[in-house]
Amino acid sequence: MNITAAMETRLWRQAFQHLGSQGLSAFVNQCMREYVNTSSTNVVGLLRSEWVGVDVLNALSEGLRLAGIESPVAKKATSLSMLNRHRRYLNLSLIQALPPQVVPEELIEFRLHLDIGV
Repeated sequence: MNITAAMETRLWRQAFQHLGSQGLSAFVNQCMREYVNTSSTNVVGLLRSEWVGVDVLNALSEGLRLAGIESPVAKKATSLSMLNRHRRYLNLSLIQALPPQVVPEELIEFRLHLDIGV
């Protein structure tokens, strides 16, 4: 099962609403400090403010900065680039960390798979 851009957008927005700016930054910081690189690929993805909102981008950027993760491409006010492996790790971590009632409906099945280890 893959997380589409639309699903990721809803996930980030829900996480921001539930955790707030400081909570989301702290979560990203903690996750990225625990992250272990197991991939040699460096595919860069982009999050745009029109998708997730400026507040989400700022919180995410701050969390990455606190964790010492540099953006592979210069950050712009309207977008944030990050390695896709980092985005995937953060997405999966968010899906598991958020209460089930906060996880976007289309990701509940994904959450169940993660919870039972499938």
